[in-house]
Amino acid sequence: MKKLVLFSMAAAMIAGAATLVTAPAPASARPSCGDRADWLYPYDKRARKAYKRACKDRREAWEDNRKAWKKARKRRIWLDY
Repeated sequence: MKKLVLFSMAAAMIAGAATLVTAPAPASARPSCGDRADWLYPYDKRARKAYKRACKDRREAWEDNRKAWKKARKRRIWLDY
């Protein structure tokens, strides 16, 4: 009985390790602003550049807002966003 439990635990560990090794972790959860600009505007260089700039500005604003929210939460101040 003891060997059976040990063997089943070892088999579960090996199976779990095999699935972790075979499944690659994504580098980024979403495509970059440049990739999305290329998909949306494949033949318009000015539109791609404008889209990339707007996308980057939106991302930076979101990150700044998130940092402010986390800082206020750490100080136990409630912000209405």
